[in-house]
Amino acid sequence: VDADRRSKPALDAATRAFAAAPFPAADRSQWPMVSVLVCAYNAAETLADCLASLESLDYPNYEVLVVNDGSTDDTPAIARRHRRVRVIDTPPGGLSVARNVALAHAAGEIVAYTDADVRAHPQWLTYLVQPFLERDVAGAGGPNVVPPDDPWLAQCVARAPGAPTHVMLDDVIAEVGLDIDDFDPKSIQAARYPKYDNKIFMIPMDLMSLQPEINLDHVAEAGLDSMSPPSNGEELIDWGLAMTKRDGDTVTRSGILMTGSGVQPTVTWGIVAEQMGFRRASDDLKTAAVNPAAGIAAMEWVLALFDTHRVSTRDVTDRYKAFGTGSGSIFWTGPWTLNGYVGQGLNFMTSNFPNIGGEHKTYFEMGGLELYNQSDPGRYAATLEAVKWLSDNSFLWTTVGRGASPRQSILDRPDYKTAGHPWSVRGAFVDGMAFATIPEVPVVAGPEFTIYSGGNFLARTLEGVWAGSKTPDEAMADLQERWQEGLDRG
Repeated sequence: VDADRRSKPALDAATRAFAAAPFPAADRSQWPMVSVLVCAYNAAETLADCLASLESLDYPNYEVLVVNDGSTDDTPAIARRHRRVRVIDTPPGGLSVARNVALAHAAGEIVAYTDADVRAHPQWLTYLVQPFLERDVAGAGGPNVVPPDDPWLAQCVARAPGAPTHVMLDDVIAEVGLDIDDFDPKSIQAARYPKYDNKIFMIPMDLMSLQPEINLDHVAEAGLDSMSPPSNGEELIDWGLAMTKRDGDTVTRSGILMTGSGVQPTVTWGIVAEQMGFRRASDDLKTAAVNPAAGIAAMEWVLALFDTHRVSTRDVTDRYKAFGTGSGSIFWTGPWTLNGYVGQGLNFMTSNFPNIGGEHKTYFEMGGLELYNQSDPGRYAATLEAVKWLSDNSFLWTTVGRGASPRQSILDRPDYKTAGHPWSVRGAFVDGMAFATIPEVPVVAGPEFTIYSGGNFLARTLEGVWAGSKTPDEAMADLQERWQEGLDRG
């Protein structure tokens, strides 16, 4: 403002810039439709505030459905005063029935449940949807924050201690007879808390890694041998060049599928950097960014895909869709994609991630089940009995489902390779676990170190490198400083 407190032209420019950051309008226009589902029973006291907040959400494409679960007060009338809200009246059936009714009527690609006594922040959907855009998740959520004008009792309850904590499972495992020796040692090591007597807090259910999926139609078109997929960096680039298509200077089909930002270039850098000898943290968790020259070299390797070899384009935004529609030839991803691509009839195979940097490694991820503190500790054994049954009977989950089994007895079954999807598309995700050794960094600030992310500090830092606004050296200096702070916090 000027001396008379009048707005200067710069205010309008800054307002527009901040309105677009960190989500440009072009990106927002591609976000999926969301159905916001509210199930209400005699909620007249709070429903008006709830719906007013939902009508003010800053999200480009959403609907609001209210299921009136047989209310006897003014709930349905209040809901119908809001023009944007679609109201469904049902006989009283309880919350679970009402939520199923809402789901059946939802038109959105994503459904977001909330309660009739909630006031949603305008950015709620914007940030709730981000995990679905950045990585492979089935659900997302966050904390309930008490509004500042709520009464003092609500404020006290919101700040009271007693959040759920993990149950250490060693004694309960012995009690129910779960055979820990049958599990892959790497999976049990990842399930332990070193800080708490190295005890087990999770029962591993499936093991996942990133491996290349390769379009076989493109392989045949390029005259390549599908029986000899690329095993090193040089061969990978040769295959990428052979399958890339261009229209002038524009890449119209990526021989090696990348995106201009987000998960794909970040995790690619993370794998290649580790192969080249870079470490996000030392083994004793005291030093960040060990061997930074290797990390910088890995950034330059990713940049070369776009700018030197021109086998990738920054124009791809939806990597899954691009590979599924034939716009990419080689796409490293996880076993969660198999059902979709096999179901659509895509002609593809998987192979082991190439050894680009000298140390053969790829990204490791594990899914598992945890128990949380309950008021009656006697329930732990019964709960773990159910978990044991799921683990003992996880054959279908790790064949028809996704990921490799952590159980040696299941891997040794003679039908393990013939059940589920063909081994040509599933095998690399099982065999590749032998060199899937890039884990998470086990510190409180661990999410800032994660290589499979499209929105954490690492991804945001590298995004400047891919866009050309930051040099690899500058990015490495930023990572080293921030990660060191994270390690120092413990």
